[in-house]
Amino acid sequence: ANAYQLFTKERRQSLTTEQPDLKFGEAAKIISAEWKALTDDERRPYQEMAQKAKENAQATQDAGVDSGGAGSAADSADSKPVVDKKVEVNILAEGADGTSE
Repeated sequence: ANAYQLFTKERRQSLTTEQPDLKFGEAAKIISAEWKALTDDERRPYQEMAQKAKENAQATQDAGVDSGGAGSAADSADSKPVVDKKVEVNILAEGADGTSE
């Protein structure tokens, strides 16, 4: 996550508590304006959290831990989906109403 995403997540929680009837788009506009108004010093904690998250993700990847996300073993070119051919044939043999032709 980048600094803006971290700020948005944090701010959206407090904003929806303050104004529970606020629509998503309206909240996004308010949060965006608040982010733009922040000074570099006010943004720094979010930038530091984002950097730490990036470093943790890289360390996890370097350690070979599979989080199941993009690039995991399930996504590799070597893994092939398992298809039950009997089920596939039965589905193809059935008509639109589920009866055999």
